[in-house]
Amino acid sequence: RLPNFSPPKDIKTENKETSKLIRFIHPVPKFVGEDLNIYGPFNEEDIANIPIRAAQILINKKRAQEIK
Repeated sequence: RLPNFSPPKDIKTENKETSKLIRFIHPVPKFVGEDLNIYGPFNEEDIANIPIRAAQILINKKRAQEIK
């Protein structure tokens, strides 16, 4: 038994989403995400659910569009 132990408090985050659904508008070769998983390769019109940061980079580079 630990003295003065209290259970951890809930950590609240504004956005609990960890991935985004995107549609590729150009072919994209396989790549390693921040989570060290390999994604792709993807062809034009492919749809995938990938981590938010990687999805945002692809969207910014006009390689993909977010599906809402």
